Amino acid sequence: MLRAVVDRLRRESDDWSFAVAGRCATPETRNELGLDRLPWVQGWGTQADCLARLLPPLHPKGWVRASDIHVVLDASGFAYGDSWGPEKAQMAAAYYRRVKKRGGRIILLPQALGPFENDALRTAFCEVIELADRVYARDATSLAAVHDLGGEQSHVRQSYDFTHTMTGLAPDSTLAPRTVGLIPNRKMLDMGAAKRDEYVSLFTRAIRIVMERDCTPLILIHSAEDRTLADAIVQSSPHPTDVIEEAHPLRVKGLIGQCHAVLSSRFHGLVNALSAAVPAIATGWSHKYQHVLEDFGCPDMLLRADVDDEGLTRTLSALLDEPRRSDTIAGLREATRGQNEYTEAMWRDVLACMGG
Repeated sequence: MLRAVVDRLRRESDDWSFAVAGRCATPETRNELGLDRLPWVQGWGTQADCLARLLPPLHPKGWVRASDIHVVLDASGFAYGDSWGPEKAQMAAAYYRRVKKRGGRIILLPQALGPFENDALRTAFCEVIELADRVYARDATSLAAVHDLGGEQSHVRQSYDFTHTMTGLAPDSTLAPRTVGLIPNRKMLDMGAAKRDEYVSLFTRAIRIVMERDCTPLILIHSAEDRTLADAIVQSSPHPTDVIEEAHPLRVKGLIGQCHAVLSSRFHGLVNALSAAVPAIATGWSHKYQHVLEDFGCPDMLLRADVDDEGLTRTLSALLDEPRRSDTIAGLREATRGQNEYTEAMWRDVLACMGG
């Protein structure tokens, strides 16, 4: 998401400089993208940006003071909702209050939002909405959750995920023909969407079915936190299965784009597949998975972790067999063109807001 933001805005103008909190990007990513660093203390709650406020006028090159921030682009992805408690929204409200006092602008880029049942969370996010110049909900459920807090407001709008516009980089090695990418996600367990045994079983059964269809299974670690889960899947499967871990997000996208099909529990793994016209199945832990499948015209490709063998075989067959496979690919290409148009309209609105 960070790369998508920087890439799009730099295509518009070379006059802007970008800073990111240290917790949001590795030193390698900051160097690659030419980003300055905003001092930030993770875990200090509402005072997380205190170092950025205390940084002296004569500070080291590459660091940015709080007073130097003119526009905040919040690309949290999914940070505001009952799943996370009130703390993230409270920290955002406190920080945005200070930004607005300095005359800055605040834009929440398309992200999943809600639900907001927790009273402290509701209070904090209501303030975030009030302070923001734009709030983009990524889907209808998120938009309804925001409307439930404060009614319909002109600066609250809906737009789609914007990362699909990025072009993937070719991976270091070429995948075998008919490779089916399998992307696990530890959050499926952390968020209670699946029990560990049934989730591991889902992937081992998928490996078996894929191999029966003369395809090559490949486990793709989309995030380092999924390594242990990937190891458990490999150990539980009677069939040898390769594992690839790729840290660079554009190489991840390039790798997924070479796949014949994908089964993904990672949201951006799913988006990477769909936007590359790679037929995909999702297992998910929040409403965002169902909505992105709807956006790309394949709402029936969401599976529960406890799906039986018949249901799993039927759904995988829809990705691998004709004529459904070709119809799906054509539909994904058409949907991506439409998504690109919506995303560009969103960026034009963001640019107007930034410069207004």
